Amino acid sequence: LSRDGVQRFIRAVFPSSVEDVAIRVYERSKKQTGLWFRTQILLSVIMGFLVWVALSILGVKHAFLLGLLAALFEIVPYVGPILAGAVAVLVALTSSAGLALTTLLVFLGIQQLENHLLVPILMRRTVGLHPVIVIIALLIGAEILGVLGILIAVPVAAVFQEVVDEWSSRKKPRAEMIV
Repeated sequence: LSRDGVQRFIRAVFPSSVEDVAIRVYERSKKQTGLWFRTQILLSVIMGFLVWVALSILGVKHAFLLGLLAALFEIVPYVGPILAGAVAVLVALTSSAGLALTTLLVFLGIQQLENHLLVPILMRRTVGLHPVIVIIALLIGAEILGVLGILIAVPVAAVFQEVVDEWSSRKKPRAEMIV
C-alpha cells in the first residue's frame, strides 16, 4: 500500500542486527526479479518473431497472428509454447497434413533452440544465474508447484542467490582476519 511497505515489514520482523542486510538483499532481489521479467518479455518477442518468420516461410495461414499468440503464450513457460504450437498445427492442418507435420517439427526445433540456448544465455547475462542453475530451478519449480513453480522458479533462484551472496560476502572478512 505504500512505497516502503516491504522495508517497514522487514524492520518490524527482523532483529535490528540484521535489518540492513535483509533490506539490502530485498533491494537486490527486487532488481533481479525485474531483470528476469524484462528477459521474459524479450524472450516472448524473440519467440513470437521466430514463429512468425518460420510459419510465413512455410506458408501457414495467419502466420503473424500465430506469432503474436506464441509471443503472448511464451509468458507461461513450457505450457504456453505447447498451446501456441498446438494452435499453429491445427491451423496448418486446415491446409494439409504435411504442412501440419512440418509446422510441428518447426515448433519443436524453435522450442529446443529457446530451451537449450536462448533461456540459459539470456538468464545468465541479465539475471546472473548460471544456465545450469536456471534449468535446475525450472525443473524443481515444475516438480514442486507445476506451472506456478515454473513461473516463479527463476525469481526464487535469483533471490536465493542474493541471500547466498550476502551470506558469503559477510563470511569473507572474518576468514581474511584469521589469515
